[in-house]
Amino acid sequence: MDGLQFAQVLRRIRPRLPVLLASGSNQRVEEAQAHFTTLQKPYDLAEFDRAIQKLMRMRSEPTGAENLIDLQDAKKLRSAKGERG
Repeated sequence: MDGLQFAQVLRRIRPRLPVLLASGSNQRVEEAQAHFTTLQKPYDLAEFDRAIQKLMRMRSEPTGAENLIDLQDAKKLRSAKGERG
């Protein structure tokens, strides 16, 4: 099972799970682009950041991954509570 196949299995189990696929194969990236956020290897940090931001924007409801939070939301919550940091 390759990464794309694994991602497809995960999507069947958890349809809203954010998935980022990275591949050095143009063909595999093209196959995955219709259903997943993808990166073509090699990629730089800015491309990785854009892909993660895209995943965060696409996430419209909880996925069961409660450890993922939006940094801006966390800052607003801390400000509302009067915390520093």
